[in-house]
Order: sequence, then C-alpha cells, then structure tokens
Amino acid sequence: YGLLSQGMQAAPARITSRLGLPSAAMMLHVQSVHYADNHPFLHEDRWINPAAVAGVETVDFSTVSTNEWLIQNAPYTGGDIAFSASNADQALAELLEAPEGAALFVVDRITWDKDVPVTAVRLSYAPGYRMNTRI
Repeated sequence: YGLLSQGMQAAPARITSRLGLPSAAMMLHVQSVHYADNHPFLHEDRWINPAAVAGVETVDFSTVSTNEWLIQNAPYTGGDIAFSASNADQALAELLEAPEGAALFVVDRITWDKDVPVTAVRLSYAPGYRMNTRI
C-alpha cells in the first residue's frame, strides 16, 4: 500500500450528485496504490464524507489504508457496487505499470450509514486482475 495524496477538497459534481450532497461539498479525497509481490495491482480513488465519519480529516493514511481504517471506525448499513471496464489513461497506466489504453477492471462502490453517505470509491485494477465469486 502506498498513499499518493490526501486532503480536503470540494468534491466534483460526479461525486456529490451520486451521494445527494450539496454541489462542491468539502470531502476528504484520498488516492493510493495497492501492491502484491511488489507490483501495483490497484489504484484507489476515494472520497470520504467527514460529516459521516468524525475525525477522519486527522487520520494519517500513509500508515493504514482507508478501507482498513473505515472498516474499524465507520459503521455502514448498506451500499451499492457497480462493475465495469475502462481504458487506462496515461496517469493510471504509469501507476499500474500497464500500457496506456490497457483494459482495466473497475469497481465503483458507495457505502451509506442509514441515509448518510459515508464514502464513494473507484477501484481500478491492473490488467489481468480477476474477481471470483460464488452463488
């Protein structure tokens, strides 16, 4: 795990509209890369609603991943997940050590605590990543 950036920012409309928050609401924006066998396999682009998670603005996410911290500190009652594919732009290609334009597996997830949005995250997986599930 490696933290790329962390800071309070006015969230873009594509985030606030999905969460039902006011336009340009201030949220904690955290970007990171996750590694396996010293190779990047995941870029995490996460927005956290500080109104739903007290004290999140002061957490040092260079020492713990956002997901790990949120699981231990932020209750949630539900959410939604969307699966898609996207082509890597130059920045994502460099981060994931992939060719520009490579197909990436993408997971967009929102979690809620009752009617309060907690977080919106986009997980972009390196080429070759495969998710298995059972039914």
